[in-house]
Amino acid sequence: MLMDDRGVYYAQSWLLTHYVWNDKARRGQLSRYLAAVREGGDPMATWTKVYGQDSKTLEKALLNYMDNLHGVELKREPPPAPEIAFSRLPEGADDLILEVQQLKRDIPPAEAAAFLAKVRKIAAKRPNEFYSRRVLARAECDLGDRKQCEVMLKALLEERPQDLEALQIMAASRLSSARQAVRDKASRDEVQAIYADAAKYLGRIHKIDPNDYMALFGYAQTKSLEPVPSENTLNVIVRAAEIAPQASLIRMTAARMFIQAKAYAEACEMMAPVAGNPHGGPRAKYAAQLMAELKDKADGEALPVGSQAAIFAEKG
Repeated sequence: MLMDDRGVYYAQSWLLTHYVWNDKARRGQLSRYLAAVREGGDPMATWTKVYGQDSKTLEKALLNYMDNLHGVELKREPPPAPEIAFSRLPEGADDLILEVQQLKRDIPPAEAAAFLAKVRKIAAKRPNEFYSRRVLARAECDLGDRKQCEVMLKALLEERPQDLEALQIMAASRLSSARQAVRDKASRDEVQAIYADAAKYLGRIHKIDPNDYMALFGYAQTKSLEPVPSENTLNVIVRAAEIAPQASLIRMTAARMFIQAKAYAEACEMMAPVAGNPHGGPRAKYAAQLMAELKDKADGEALPVGSQAAIFAEKG
């Protein structure tokens, strides 16, 4: 889709959605229409079959609908006055608050060394401040000395065991260490030990914030050495996808786990929003290919060796 077409695409999509949803009879046929399209029906031909309108008739109906839209006023009681509290940020935030946000968005490799040196220099101005030390730990974790990062984080967590951000950085570091150990061909026991350590921090995060979807996603990753995911692992990754339905990586990871469990219907359900994303790029195309391959597979059926879905289940 061309960039210039996006505005038209969304405007027309919303008009069609409004047109269907605002009429009880049309709304009642929507499930039938979507089911037929999911089964491979041509969208326009299926529309004509379900709604009795060809493309020209539909366009005319939409234009007429748009010209005669009626507003709806909803009267609601105002919400109760919120309690507003102000807290002062530490002094280190004056120098590092923007750098923290940059770290969360990833630093280009060409800029990493200079950026890390900058954070180290600024953090050295306040060697005892918790905030500056935590920012430095994040920078070391992403760009510098991971072992030093984890030493710093352990000290921070001794001071504040419930500090959510420090726990999140530590869990992410441990997961990265596990993935690096896999790439370095470490033994299964070594990798599992790192994953188990990561799971401890992820569990602490979950106790503080049960809806931290990255903690749930991370926990599912700690079980990646299981040949077949347990029911608990599947429940955890599904919950992560429920909280963050827009996160395509979580959905694809969940789909992979369901394929490993030979639960192909659930795998396709996870991938459907990814495949249907018009801006999803290669990942959307790949999800659509996997869904097409799994379409007629019965749950529990073995996948052909060398098939795309089998390779995805094994290697991701």
